[in-house]
Amino acid sequence: MPDSVKSYAIGPKLGDFIHALVVPAWRWISRGEKAAIWMCEEGDKWSAGMERTYTELIPIMEQQPWVDRFRFSPDMKPEEVDFFMPDFRKHPRLFFQPFSHTYLDLFADGDRLPKNFAWLKYPPMPGMQWATVCHRGYPELSSEAANKRYLGLESMNPASMSLSDLFALISGSLFFVGDQSAPAAIASALGKPRMIELNRRREFLEGENTTDAIYF
Repeated sequence: MPDSVKSYAIGPKLGDFIHALVVPAWRWISRGEKAAIWMCEEGDKWSAGMERTYTELIPIMEQQPWVDRFRFSPDMKPEEVDFFMPDFRKHPRLFFQPFSHTYLDLFADGDRLPKNFAWLKYPPMPGMQWATVCHRGYPELSSEAANKRYLGLESMNPASMSLSDLFALISGSLFFVGDQSAPAAIASALGKPRMIELNRRREFLEGENTTDAIYF
């Protein structure tokens, strides 16, 4: 494999997979490297199954200019790739810093992202330009966000949507409300303004940080 293409093994779950893609996206921008992405099943299981998740991710990955190829292999070994991303779980500050810091510490020489860095792109769903997207039900919070920030409110059930529709819905909206989840990871990756519940005390990422992927 040429030096300009680096290989990555990335495991479940979906939110972790989305966050991990910050590394090949950033290395493409900062180092000019394309990425060969391998889905694996190290450290956890894919909730919807590996093959189904892989199939649904194909159109998303095809939109990324830095993806050279996208494949899956359940039993990928560290020695078979340049970057074995499931090792992010070994970082001593995993639960004490943003996900992007953890991934970049381990796989990009400790680089730090520019403010509001969006590492994925996907065509927006038409008609969502004034909508607040709400995940997992925050009726009072969602109404407040919709009334104060934008017009409209769209609740979503990711289990009933394809990943393409989920990406398109979040991409087309102006504001995302939810908790730590795969949809929140998607909103972060797409650089959408967002209000995210960070812990059980219902402390929220909001205000001046709602578009800053450094935080979530």
